[in-house]
Amino acid sequence: SVIRLPSPVPFNTNINKVALPRNDVYVGDTVIPTGWGKNADSAGGITDKLRQVNSKIISVSDRKNVYGTIIDQRIVCTSTTGGKGTCNGDSGGPLNKDGKTYGITSFVASAGCESGLPDGFTRIVEFLDWIAEKTGVVPQ
Repeated sequence: SVIRLPSPVPFNTNINKVALPRNDVYVGDTVIPTGWGKNADSAGGITDKLRQVNSKIISVSDRKNVYGTIIDQRIVCTSTTGGKGTCNGDSGGPLNKDGKTYGITSFVASAGCESGLPDGFTRIVEFLDWIAEKTGVVPQ
């Protein structure tokens, strides 16, 4: 989400603005989803440690083989090789590459986060015009 704050937030090593991408990510790119969600389907709750994993962007055809046409161009999916990826509680977290946020964690497969099925992220580049219109923020 995009929010307007009543006063500026002081940036430091733990708090900083999001760097928006100018371009999209591509099939095979290594990206890093980050989150506080469960570390397993069987976990009783979210983790107390920020976690991340290296994932690869998958093709539209691979994505459609799993999710059909319900997923459109506004979603980018990653592989979850070995059942490693996002999980319940990670929604809203970033999908980063080279210091830029390319996606926002949206969903894991209904079969579970250890199923090996692709994770889905809202594709930031699809919303750059909207972000600029609402906030005046454009990629650097």
